[in-house]
Amino acid sequence: MKIILAILVAFILSHAPWRLAVLGVETFAMTPSHTRVDTGNEKYWDVLRLQYRLGALGWTIEYAPNLQFNEQQAYGLTSFDGHIIVVDSDLSWNGRYSVLLHEGGHILAPYWANRGQAEAFAETVAALAAHDGLREHARYLSLYKEDFVIAVLLNWRDVYRAAALLSE
Repeated sequence: MKIILAILVAFILSHAPWRLAVLGVETFAMTPSHTRVDTGNEKYWDVLRLQYRLGALGWTIEYAPNLQFNEQQAYGLTSFDGHIIVVDSDLSWNGRYSVLLHEGGHILAPYWANRGQAEAFAETVAALAAHDGLREHARYLSLYKEDFVIAVLLNWRDVYRAAALLSE
């Protein structure tokens, strides 16, 4: 399995755009641990623009404290049934922006992706659109290394399209 992953990573590095390739290297070098969100507030207007974009796609954005998924802390949740994205209201504006980009990545992920591939797709979209450095995104993606390779190998163009749509 490691040989196959190495071949896939080499393929991504040689064919994907450089930012995605750097994210791949960071992801495979990173040890999974708790992801830290940016505590700054410079992205206030970016959050408002992104909320508008997501609203135009038919999604409602809500904020609530102490979000949990499977009894673990969550920064954001996406309900496909209700077309609702919920973001932790305790996050800074920069944190909200990154989380909204991630949840927006979920709504644009391929329908056939399993949970790990959808997480990898969404976080890769957030990493490319946020322009806030790749390290924390890679830390999260390191939980889904194999799924990252599959999601990026099969969909790197769609990842870039989704990132562009959300950050226009």
